Amino acid sequence: MILTALVTAAPAQAYPSGCTWGAMDARGSYAVCTTGSGAYRSYTRCTTWYGGGYMRYGNWEVTTYPKWSISSCSWGDTRAAYGIETA
Repeated sequence: MILTALVTAAPAQAYPSGCTWGAMDARGSYAVCTTGSGAYRSYTRCTTWYGGGYMRYGNWEVTTYPKWSISSCSWGDTRAAYGIETA
């Protein structure tokens, strides 16, 4: 008896490219990707006046219809860091 195995590769994961992101005022950030495929969103790490922290995330967007993904801290809080997530 001869046994053979069929090996298949998983499809390649596609990621957005042509991305830019940056700060918006003292509280927020934006991200946009114009090429590639997949999805992206902005994130903003926020700091409160009493030293606490939290994350804010923008909407997931796709490169086939590029839009700004915007995330922002609550009023009175400040942006500590920002960036982009891709999927």
